[in-house]
Amino acid sequence: MVGFYPLSNREASPYAGPEPVEREIDRSTLERREMMNTHFLKKMLSRLLVIGAGLALLGTAAIASPVILDWRVLGTGTVTGTCAALTPGCTSISNGTVLGQHLGSGSYTLTLTTGSDNSTSSGSDAKNSLLGLCFPANGTGTLTGANANTIMFKTVGWLCEEEGAGSPYHYNGTYRNFMGTGEFANVVGGGSLTATFETGALFPATNHTYMKIDGTINF
Repeated sequence: MVGFYPLSNREASPYAGPEPVEREIDRSTLERREMMNTHFLKKMLSRLLVIGAGLALLGTAAIASPVILDWRVLGTGTVTGTCAALTPGCTSISNGTVLGQHLGSGSYTLTLTTGSDNSTSSGSDAKNSLLGLCFPANGTGTLTGANANTIMFKTVGWLCEEEGAGSPYHYNGTYRNFMGTGEFANVVGGGSLTATFETGALFPATNHTYMKIDGTINF
């Protein structure tokens, strides 16, 4: 007699589910995969946040730091005023033509007024070897470009006679752009400003002025 052995559930039905142990293994594998995916997503999110913060900082830096351009302006003209012989409170007024970067060809005006370097406000203790005087000075200037737009600047420095009293004098100072019109409405920048004035007893007929601006500009 042939013996009869009952089939297991898996053998009895091809549609039977996995054994309980297999179910536990599959569940554990799925949980590990979910944990790995969650960890990966968190790392990616952290990296994206860092990148976003870096881009935001770069954008802020770009806004806070405008591009600064090199700027040079050369001018020549004539001088009038009351500084033929330097004294406290005298005023030097010059104007003429200019040629400059970002400006083109145009015109300029420059007004300088001396102060005093001693407590009496009546003289100067600063003298060169030939007894020519030096005075602190400040003033303003205007540059008008080829397109009629203007740049206005303030300046401070020293006016000094090159030899004895009444000789031609020089200006050595700095400037700061503070106002403009047209395309220069938002102008900023600063640098050095130098000028020479052929006036006084040694050059009574010329009154020539030579000016140079060398610095930075943004507009």
